[in-house]
Amino acid sequence: MSKLIKTRYPGVFRDNSTGKFVLRVGVRVKKKVITKVRTLPAGTSLEEAVRTALRIKVEIQEAAMADLSHCAHPLGTSLTLEHYARRWLAGRSERLQPSTQGRYLETLGLHILPHLGHLPVQYVTREAVQAWVAWAENVRKPNGAPYSPQTIAGWYRVLCTMLADMAADHHLPDPTKRVPEPRIQAAPPSREQRTLSLAELRAFVAAAAEATPAQFAAIYVLAYTGMRAGEAFGLLWECVDFSGKEIIVRRSAARGILSDSTKTKEARILPMPEPLADVLQAHRQAMIREQHPALRRGLVFGTRKRGKLKGDGSRGVPGSPLLAQSLTRPMRRASVAAGLAIVVTPQVLRRTFNTLLRKTADDLTIRRMMGHSSAEIQDHYTHTSYAEKAAAVATLFE
Repeated sequence: MSKLIKTRYPGVFRDNSTGKFVLRVGVRVKKKVITKVRTLPAGTSLEEAVRTALRIKVEIQEAAMADLSHCAHPLGTSLTLEHYARRWLAGRSERLQPSTQGRYLETLGLHILPHLGHLPVQYVTREAVQAWVAWAENVRKPNGAPYSPQTIAGWYRVLCTMLADMAADHHLPDPTKRVPEPRIQAAPPSREQRTLSLAELRAFVAAAAEATPAQFAAIYVLAYTGMRAGEAFGLLWECVDFSGKEIIVRRSAARGILSDSTKTKEARILPMPEPLADVLQAHRQAMIREQHPALRRGLVFGTRKRGKLKGDGSRGVPGSPLLAQSLTRPMRRASVAAGLAIVVTPQVLRRTFNTLLRKTADDLTIRRMMGHSSAEIQDHYTHTSYAEKAAAVATLFE
């Protein structure tokens, strides 16, 4: 029986029998909800489905506003912030990475528009923004835990960017001017910010080979290249040069969607030492023997079976890019098997690689290998151990 599976994007569903995306887009105009349903052709990507849903919302709202023009606001407009936000995001979607589109949609839909979306654009004042900031400073997750300062700051950046564009488009004063960002008490450093020593890294990789052989190649690549998880999941075989012993990082994947560029929009070339080349060669031969569905798309790492649809719906399609959570349990098993005090994540491996490079490479080389956009980002990913601090101080007393 055909059943529509929710995705994480509002109004975007997937038909579990045909695999096609189905859009059910509703817009409230006054006291009436106008809904349009559209089934997209087979082969439509999730990214295209999200963009189409945005366009439909804008079309519905614009048509409704035209019909209601006779009861426009006394100041000459009935344009609400919610309507402007949809049009604004639809206009920017072509230039945004799929992961960024998803973050903007989530931020606007869950954290901004429920509080400010009903206001006509000329009534989005400094006082309204200050009220939102006061809410953001005290908001909690459904389980009662506080959001991180970085998360709240991300919401505020989206709000400021959109309102600055709104002010320019409609010749209004910028309502975010001189409004300080939410002040959130810094949380203690998370365990994910920890790094491994070289001995711990080797123990973890060895444990992964035994505890989770199916994911070993992906873990090995993350451990010895410092790639972001999305970059590893977006890696194509055409970018792995065994003869030249190099890997070209030029794409990334997020939420099962393959993009055409990396997070920083810049490609980079990484060396491929012999042990890494051996692991990738063995992984490729295994994919060929198994006729892995990801080979059809040229992906180095991809989904294997048609499983239960989750999240954005693309997980159930064989040969799609892996999702970030696909390594959560395997890496936890490897962490336990290696006897480590922390649970290793892709972010821990990236921080570890960055920190270990400090002993053999200069800052510029590290930034080029890691794909960091600035020295500040590089410092954020670098860990200095207590032993290094103690050794530095000890030289003062020699």
